[in-house]
Amino acid sequence: MPLIVLALALTLILSATIFPSAFAAEPLTDIELSVTPQEPLSFQPFTDNNQPAKVKIVVKDAATGRPVKNAGIKITIDHKRGRDILNTGFPYLEGKRVLGGSFVAPKGEIEFSYIFPVRGNYVIKIEAFPAESSTHFSPVEEEFRIHVREHGYEVRNAIILGAFLLFFGVFIGAIYGRASLARGWT
Repeated sequence: MPLIVLALALTLILSATIFPSAFAAEPLTDIELSVTPQEPLSFQPFTDNNQPAKVKIVVKDAATGRPVKNAGIKITIDHKRGRDILNTGFPYLEGKRVLGGSFVAPKGEIEFSYIFPVRGNYVIKIEAFPAESSTHFSPVEEEFRIHVREHGYEVRNAIILGAFLLFFGVFIGAIYGRASLARGWT
């Protein structure tokens, strides 16, 4: 029995010496996504108040926490279809891809500005892989979810419109109801 264990250990040592790449572990990588502000606002047509969100992606070595040099980054941003009664008002865009691209990040990070087209939930899928001239690291893929909210004044205006329509309907209903009662219609 000890002879078998010794032979197995000797075989592993010789294999590691002859084929070192088979036993070398690639460094683990991690993807960090930051969106500023944390809850960005949706695009508003006919105004100059559109503030783009700053999106920053950093591919880091998990052991050291430092950015990985020459990382290839593939990003897709998809709008997730909502299940609410009042989704976005733009059914053409719901559940569709709104951005996609591949980049090479020489310093391991990219940053760009983006205006999210409509309110709702977005899925950001990021794949990081070694670029051609990069040192080796393990490819990684992560998904992030963010919520884009509606502007506050639009919510307020929708509540005011709903209250006005309710009041108007009750008022007109009372007028017609009183007229029909006066004529004897029931």
